[in-house]
Amino acid sequence: MRKILFLMLIGLAANAFAGNPDRRGESGANELVMNGWARSTGMWGMNSARVRGIEAERINPAGLAFVRKTDIQIAYSLWMQGSGLGVIHAGIAQQVKRNVFALNIQALNFGKIIRTTYNNPQGGIGTYTPTFINIGLTYARVFSKNIYGAVTVRMLNEGIDNVNAFGFSIDAGLQYVTGKKKNIHFGVALRNVGTPMTFRGDAFSFQGTAESGNYQLAFDRKSQKFDLPVQLNIGAAYDLLLGNKVITAPGEETQDYRITFAANFTSNAFGNDNYGGGIEFSFRDIFMLRGGYRGEVGITKAATRQTAYTGFAAGLTVEAPFKKDGTGPKLGIDYSFRSTDPYMGTHSLGLHFNLGGADKAEKTEPTAKAAYDDEKPSKSEKRAKSSSKKSKAEIEAEAEARIDSINKVNANLLIELEEAKNKPADTVVKVKEVEVIKIDTLFFGAKSHIIEQDGKKIEVFEDYDNLQFATGKADVLPSSYQYLDYLIAKLRKNPDAIMKLSGHTDNVGPREKNVKLSMDRVLAVKQYFISKGVEDYRIKTEAFGPDKPKVPNTTPANRQTNRRVEIFLEY
Repeated sequence: MRKILFLMLIGLAANAFAGNPDRRGESGANELVMNGWARSTGMWGMNSARVRGIEAERINPAGLAFVRKTDIQIAYSLWMQGSGLGVIHAGIAQQVKRNVFALNIQALNFGKIIRTTYNNPQGGIGTYTPTFINIGLTYARVFSKNIYGAVTVRMLNEGIDNVNAFGFSIDAGLQYVTGKKKNIHFGVALRNVGTPMTFRGDAFSFQGTAESGNYQLAFDRKSQKFDLPVQLNIGAAYDLLLGNKVITAPGEETQDYRITFAANFTSNAFGNDNYGGGIEFSFRDIFMLRGGYRGEVGITKAATRQTAYTGFAAGLTVEAPFKKDGTGPKLGIDYSFRSTDPYMGTHSLGLHFNLGGADKAEKTEPTAKAAYDDEKPSKSEKRAKSSSKKSKAEIEAEAEARIDSINKVNANLLIELEEAKNKPADTVVKVKEVEVIKIDTLFFGAKSHIIEQDGKKIEVFEDYDNLQFATGKADVLPSSYQYLDYLIAKLRKNPDAIMKLSGHTDNVGPREKNVKLSMDRVLAVKQYFISKGVEDYRIKTEAFGPDKPKVPNTTPANRQTNRRVEIFLEY
């Protein structure tokens, strides 16, 4: 799919921009290049490399691949205030594993226009309302932790009184994210490649006299076809991160302050090319302030300017998470302003609601005893503390011994593989099975069993003692890393598998604190997986605190058993 999308971008770009430059200004359906989303227009659309959410459908649809759970947005723009034109945007996006499906709608609001004719140039015969609407369906996908792509298919309809035009267009885009902090972004998108459109309708019919007689006939005029305003966006962005680390969503973190620098170039097949940049300041992704400039040939002087826009834009966002740790839904308000001459600028206002975040824990009546941080250290914790006292030389010797063991296993597997080359195919299959078993059992004899639920196979792990935390905290002990690495290997060998982490505690202490502790622990495990390259959407979390004990909390041993993280791997 990733290769197909890349080839599609190259092919469509070659087709779209191999035409005659003299055709500039001959396109129609310019509503396709009218962006009314309030967040992205605050940077004048210069963020094609970093745009996120539903707004991406007007710049680079690949940004939709970053949607978590459900994203809903609406926006309204006073287009060149004083012109009487309004632009309405609405959309919804839904994440399904590594995929995102989105629906977006744009409509222009012209208000009522006085109907005039040749015989009635002053009107007085009623009004009409033009209908300009387009509906887009987007499919976006996370190809890897660095590459994101999407394709949008859009249906277009333009109606002016009693004539209409209908057509289709396709957008395709890619975004690439790199850097140690995932703070370097690149993007490319090809937009509005589609069918030429032609106006048809009763308005093109008229009564005339036939050439060979004195009788009347109905004649139809033909209207000229017009092409769509094809665009190619190429952009880059860099995030400067400052301050303390802040979790903005499960598996996603930033720092207190982010300053994003963005640059973009837009090649227009039927108009002047655009270039420019933008900057955005963010405080914990709660408050954002941005500005941008979009230039083109002749824009700096009124005498040579070929657009009503003067190039400058600014905007702000206030986004409030429903939970302090950022793991719940978010509600945001966006505003942007783009300067124009004439008119009083374009004002855009948007509302953004995102359901992303961790799964909610079940609610029951709270119980209270002693403080939850009075847990006694387990045997694994004691072993971890004693091991931490080893000298550097001892630690290095153990590491070298472990590496030698791995190398020996790999050497034996290579010998078996060479011996199998001249043997029948079924022997080769057996060698592969031996390799899989040796890799799986290199460090652990995993305690697990398979169950079937709703037609799916689920592997239930019972190695609770292999995953330990510091007493009363969410810090994963180093002694557990090897076990977690084993689980990561299982995920890598099964790229479609989904892992669920379920956090539990005993009943010592207030229930609210225990539920929070259990959630913090499963998020800590999830963060470890993500730091090793596992995509965050493949790890689901839930927390129950003391609500689902395995055994009665009647003895210290039973309470230790109930302090656990259950792990399920769904194939």
